[in-house]
Amino acid sequence: MSNIAPPSASKMDDDDSLPAVVAELEFAHGPRLSDVRQSLCYNEDGSLIFLAATTGVIYNRDQQAQRSYKGHTAAVVSVACDSAGKVVATGDLREYPELHLWDARTAAEIKVFKRLHYRGITSLSFSESGNYLSTLGQDASHSVVVLHSPSGRWTDAYALASCSVSLQKALWTTFIQSNEYPIVVGGDKYLSFFKLQGKGLERTKGVFGKRTKVQPILCGATGPASQGGTGELPLYTGTVSGHVYVWMKQRVNTVVTAHEAAVYAIERVADRYGFVTGGRDGLIKLWSEDFKLMHTYNVKGFTPEPFYLAVHTVRVNHIGSKLVVAMRSGEIYEVPLYNHADLNCSPHFHSARIRNTEH
Repeated sequence: MSNIAPPSASKMDDDDSLPAVVAELEFAHGPRLSDVRQSLCYNEDGSLIFLAATTGVIYNRDQQAQRSYKGHTAAVVSVACDSAGKVVATGDLREYPELHLWDARTAAEIKVFKRLHYRGITSLSFSESGNYLSTLGQDASHSVVVLHSPSGRWTDAYALASCSVSLQKALWTTFIQSNEYPIVVGGDKYLSFFKLQGKGLERTKGVFGKRTKVQPILCGATGPASQGGTGELPLYTGTVSGHVYVWMKQRVNTVVTAHEAAVYAIERVADRYGFVTGGRDGLIKLWSEDFKLMHTYNVKGFTPEPFYLAVHTVRVNHIGSKLVVAMRSGEIYEVPLYNHADLNCSPHFHSARIRNTEH
């Protein structure tokens, strides 16, 4: 460094001003994955939607083409897509975070909400009908807000109700519309259930029971309808110990040993499978509806092999034919569910390419 000096005869005057250049995003090489979970989803066309810096990206794998939603001006950390794959919700990280709703195919803005939360929006979840959306904030009380769109198009959306959750850290939310307490929030050693009560929310605590370990609840997914036809759907949640807790009516009903390490992601799968789980141990497991193990993928066998083994996201497309797996180190893999072959999307530090390999 001591030998570096400016040229003795410079023809240009020193100018510290910004260059007269307007940069436009051409292609986003990979999503934000290392510090967020369940941060990818599919739209109705089967294209992937992921987060990259301040941008929401719609990625068409077959055409190697992207559309970008550029409405945010702060880092985007949460994303959800409605059950039809038509509307996307994204939340960012700032003192007064913004919630943006946009078209899942064209990336056109639909509506923006400001000052719903403070510091950031951790998690988002649409109801099955697509008319409701629950949002979880990073403020001190980890507030939850419920928004409603009577038409389902979200141009007419408004904030319907809100409530504080807990001073303990809250990690995720999901919306099980048919249940008595449809809004669920999971966090550090607790699970809370909420239902609409005017402009507020009525709360009840999840009961672990004397024989169930009280521990952080890291993720959750709606279970199948019971054969008895009670109308109350179970909730499946992943835990730090690697177990899956099955909740019925706000109480742990069954405990399943799923992984040797923390379960970071769980997703409902249509058709012949019941659920898919992803863990810190680098395993992706397919389960039947009654949680019998049907198939296991080890990410060490994927090409290229991921740098870290922790699985941060598993999402299933709308027809249940394939799932996307996202790793902590930035790799994305797309896995067909019927022949157990893996289609490898590129990691974020490579240009996009697709390869078929037998697993």
